[in-house]
Amino acid sequence: MNGDCLYALTAVYDKPVPLDQVKAAINARYGKWALAQFADSPMKLWRVESEKFAISLSVADKEDEKMNFADAGTKKVIYIAFSGRSACSVP
Repeated sequence: MNGDCLYALTAVYDKPVPLDQVKAAINARYGKWALAQFADSPMKLWRVESEKFAISLSVADKEDEKMNFADAGTKKVIYIAFSGRSACSVP
């Protein structure tokens, strides 16, 4: 975050929260931007061109746990503006 400008965010959902429930919540607002090539992938991706950001959804694995990022089995949602921190620059 840069002041009032959010350019990246990671949300981690507890293990008991079903992946399909998180996916459905994202799809409720951004479903038309879901990338079809990720439909059968362990990671889901939405690319919202009109608002210049992307969202990824995945389940944390043992590597994430080793890096102390998230416990294996938790769900990770990452939002990031296409231009990263520069998305907060005022013209």
